[in-house]
Amino acid sequence: MDQKEFVRRNYIKLTEAIAPNVEAVVVWLFSNGVISRHMKDNVLESNKTQHKKTWALLDLIVTRGPRALDYLYNAVLEEQLYEAADILKPEKGPHMPVVVLHPYVSSPAVQQTPTMEYDSPDEGLPDTWPSEEAIKACTTVRMVKETHRRMINLFKETLTPRGQEMRYLMSAKPRGRVLVINNEEFTHLDNRVGSFEDRKSLETLFKALDFDVEVAKNQTKERMWELLVKESEKEYHKKAQCFVLVILSHGHTGVVFGTDGRLRNGHPENFLEIKNITDLFCKSENLQGKPKLFFIQACQGANKNEGHPVGQADSTVPQKSAAADGEVPISSFAASSAPVAGVGDTKEQEEIIKEAKATLQEVISTTQSDAAGDKRPSGADVFVAVATIPGFLSYRNTQIGTWFIQAISYVFAKYAYKYDLNKLMTWVNNLVGRAETGKERYKQICEKKDSFQKEFYFFPGLVDDK
Repeated sequence: MDQKEFVRRNYIKLTEAIAPNVEAVVVWLFSNGVISRHMKDNVLESNKTQHKKTWALLDLIVTRGPRALDYLYNAVLEEQLYEAADILKPEKGPHMPVVVLHPYVSSPAVQQTPTMEYDSPDEGLPDTWPSEEAIKACTTVRMVKETHRRMINLFKETLTPRGQEMRYLMSAKPRGRVLVINNEEFTHLDNRVGSFEDRKSLETLFKALDFDVEVAKNQTKERMWELLVKESEKEYHKKAQCFVLVILSHGHTGVVFGTDGRLRNGHPENFLEIKNITDLFCKSENLQGKPKLFFIQACQGANKNEGHPVGQADSTVPQKSAAADGEVPISSFAASSAPVAGVGDTKEQEEIIKEAKATLQEVISTTQSDAAGDKRPSGADVFVAVATIPGFLSYRNTQIGTWFIQAISYVFAKYAYKYDLNKLMTWVNNLVGRAETGKERYKQICEKKDSFQKEFYFFPGLVDDK
């Protein structure tokens, strides 16, 4: 039976099952690239009743390709419209809510109802860089639901001593602190227009992930270092389970600039080395054995990533300052199916890359000692993600923010409820690789390095009060 005939035969049943939450289903389909913004707006016209919106959706979905009903199934399942899921795929039913031991409660008196062990379908990344509307629509972080049995079980296991040997404990509310340093206005370098959007996205994301978030704006090199030292010494971290630092600034190979930073004769001035920043927090007694995450949005050189095999000069990328992350107009978020980036083979580039790789390697070779008792390896429990590879520019859209931070916000919001940090960042890298500047199609690829000894899951929505 083809899709149109199936929908025709089940039109009334599907309408009744989807109508109560049709708006959320439509937004899910839009966010995942199944329907366009124009289609979304037509379906959700304000003067339509819930039933009329659902009729419009059903009439539309059968025109969206051979997998259209699979996408609709994923959407209704995500929104817990189990009756609709039973109609669309009765062979996988019954899709009834699973009664599990609630993550807040550990009472053995609660009985589990035998049913399908459903875990969320893996819908994957969009085929192209998401539109501005899709990025802005993806602001709500998906929480682990009771139907996500695998994640519920992983979370419960993490609360046991054996589980904590394999996974970092992320169960408190709040999990810990996120410090965002947002340098927008500079004395010698171009202002970073659009960075405010990154800051907003990060605040929304990490608050939803149960972190306390603090933002510091426009810090000189000295003030930035003083702020970081005070942060590393906070008593707060003694009871916290995790620490996150995000720096939004200009940069150069292995460094980030304060607002007084600049390049003089090709040499950076008024900067902090990424290695020294991570060293500082590795030495914090209150963060021993706890995951420390560092996200650095800053250029790491002046080269433009032409990708392979595409690339020529782009007039939208600032030329006057090698420290500036490239600004690109809103129209320049073009799609690309080839995220592989190439690097130049000049002697200068080779030296830059060699130096930066050595710097990143040193990031996880710091000296630290545990409190009384067992020792831990020096430099353990550190995760560093940098917006671009050594020697290259990173790109910032002046209206919606940088590719790197917006990709983090998009991927984490959609997939943190079921994937660990390493997979999330691999997908971030994949998504950034699909973006490119306007007519000249410059690319960007990120770099991550970690010394984690365990898996790291955010477990959004799950809390153990004990």
